[in-house]
Amino acid sequence: MGISKYFIFRNYQNRFLDLLSNRFYNFIKKYEDNISNSLVSRREEYAPIFIIGSPRTGSTIVFEHLSNELNILYTNNLTWKFYKNFLFSFILSDKIYKNRPHNCFESNHGATLSCGWNAPSECGTFWRRWIDVDNKNFYDADDLNDTQKNEIKNEIERVIKYFDKPILFKNLINGQMIRVLIDIFPNAKFIFVKREPLLTAQSILKAKRKNGMRDNDYWSIKPKNYSTLKEIDNPYEQIIKQIYYIEKQIIEDAKLLPKDNFLTLNYENLEEDLKRAKSFIGIGDRDDYQSSLLKINSKITLDKSEIDAFKSEIVKLDWSGMYDV
Repeated sequence: MGISKYFIFRNYQNRFLDLLSNRFYNFIKKYEDNISNSLVSRREEYAPIFIIGSPRTGSTIVFEHLSNELNILYTNNLTWKFYKNFLFSFILSDKIYKNRPHNCFESNHGATLSCGWNAPSECGTFWRRWIDVDNKNFYDADDLNDTQKNEIKNEIERVIKYFDKPILFKNLINGQMIRVLIDIFPNAKFIFVKREPLLTAQSILKAKRKNGMRDNDYWSIKPKNYSTLKEIDNPYEQIIKQIYYIEKQIIEDAKLLPKDNFLTLNYENLEEDLKRAKSFIGIGDRDDYQSSLLKINSKITLDKSEIDAFKSEIVKLDWSGMYDV
């Protein structure tokens, strides 16, 4: 199939699944509710696992490798399409793909549709059901009401109970929702992916330019002080502070967790740290998954003047103890 025909076919599939998910939502919900009734007495053995961090730190790579290798549930592109019927999306995916590895190691800023419907997805539509992603990412424990929390709990817990496996999520807004998530799931685990701030900043700036944005336009995850950061005109200052306050919030909230429920991975040491992550999750491997070489990029590509501008902003902030968790 030629490239143009492939994208036409993929677009047709995309529109068809949108139609299907909207047209049959109520029917599917009844099907889910019937299944849920049979799960009430089933003991839940696992809690969800969340991959978190600043944008452009390698979190997608971690998500792709862990979801491919471990015999674990993860949000994929079918989940993204059937986000309102969360349990059904996992059952449908299981019927079609039969727990096979996705073998997808590419993405466009987290999007993996080019790999197919079984490829891992950030599934932002799922979280948009309860939170205002466009204007706010930081949520304290009492920023959602009990009804909202119970809905999130029910949607995720019944998937875990049905398959008797934990779910792996990767959506970086979850790093600004730790207080809410541990209020809903006290035993939840978090995998924090960090990278040298200078390299993260370089990658964020290049991502803005690739997307046709101005350098000082705000992009991606919004920490608690987002309203202040978005007004900063100096792009180097804005980006460094974005990274700093995202990660500072994660480190602060990690102190609310048992130490065994929080793991920090270093982008620069990802090959070894992925082994630690697999041990941290504690689930066996899938059958017949493909291994892929990790593509670690630690190359400075910006002009020296821009790198110096980032460095001058980094030294203005106190990074001491930031990662001593």
